[in-house]
Amino acid sequence: MKVRRSILNRPLTKREHKLVIAFIVCLIFYGLYFIFYPRVIELSNLRKQLLEVSNAKITYKRLYENHNNYKATAVKSNDIIQKVPKDKDVSGFLVDMENWADDKGSTIVSIYSQSTMTENIAETTVNFIPFEIIIKGNYDSLLSFIGQMENYSRILKIEGLKLNTSTDSSVKSQFPWELTIKVNLYYLPSQIKYEH
Repeated sequence: MKVRRSILNRPLTKREHKLVIAFIVCLIFYGLYFIFYPRVIELSNLRKQLLEVSNAKITYKRLYENHNNYKATAVKSNDIIQKVPKDKDVSGFLVDMENWADDKGSTIVSIYSQSTMTENIAETTVNFIPFEIIIKGNYDSLLSFIGQMENYSRILKIEGLKLNTSTDSSVKSQFPWELTIKVNLYYLPSQIKYEH
């Protein structure tokens, strides 16, 4: 006991004094850390939430101010889906071609389709079916048929045209020309999701 009392009663050296002050300062900072750290984290979280709310407010404000543009965009989106449908709908295309040929006074000799292929357009994968169509008729009716095909409501791409005189002598007077058309009919892959 006497030894302890003598240690506590004697004056501290400069080095011990500095160590005690450093220890007290460390204790103060340690206490402040545990007092203020949770509040700093809470303040940081509140700032993040405030920033998210502010960004959401700006987004909703833009949506509110430009609501007419979204209607136009929805119309364009529906138009694109009609031009590049979700399924092949080959039967609809064939019926339309038959109707065009009848309207133009031509006749379709044959239609050959190949297996489905893919193409990347504007970073979107699009399917297409290549067709080879042989149609007979007079020159003006064949031009009208091509014009009808170019203005089709669906997107298609004419890859090649070949015009020959008709080889069938029995129908040469009625259908003097034979046109071979290579065309790609586009449609969207089924895994693309649509939101309306």
